[in-house]
Amino acid sequence: MDRPQAWYQLAEEVIQKDRIVVVLGASDTGKTTLCRFLLQEALGKGLRSAYIDADVGQSVIGPPTTLGMVLLREQRDLLDPVPLCLYFLGATSPAQELLAAVAGARRLLERALELGAEFAVVDTTGLVAGDMGFRLKFYKIEVLSPTDVIAIRRGLELEHILRAFRGRQRPKIHLLPPSRGVQRRDQLQRQLYRSGRFEAYF
Repeated sequence: MDRPQAWYQLAEEVIQKDRIVVVLGASDTGKTTLCRFLLQEALGKGLRSAYIDADVGQSVIGPPTTLGMVLLREQRDLLDPVPLCLYFLGATSPAQELLAAVAGARRLLERALELGAEFAVVDTTGLVAGDMGFRLKFYKIEVLSPTDVIAIRRGLELEHILRAFRGRQRPKIHLLPPSRGVQRRDQLQRQLYRSGRFEAYF
């Protein structure tokens, strides 16, 4: 896994007790890889950490069509995260269920905090373009009220979302370019990944 120096600098800033981090980015920008890195670093500092997977199309916690949450105590828990809670969306794109996608993420975060999470990371879908992407990400940030938003961007594709939060004390916005190790996946590869996740779960 490519770990740019900027990631370590970011980790020093955001990995603290009672921090909630939301990671934004278009598809294939390395959001999940960054989430795993931050969680590894947090666990290394002894923080009980929650991983909330809100990417219903390319889930790493639970099957596609669900949002998942896992509470991590050791770094090995990240190798094959077993969902502690799932929130069923019933679609592989949040565009079809915007309200449920936002509400589900909030419910999972609340549950993680109730169970004693000291640090939380929320991974999100690659839906960022246009009005649909804006509404999904804007209201997700509004409802989750994170301390930090990490925006992984290649250009200005996130600017319409970030603009709404500039000038606020919370969340603090951190800008990162995609890691050089990011591999782009086509539609067929995404479908095969979903099929594999369904098969593994059921």
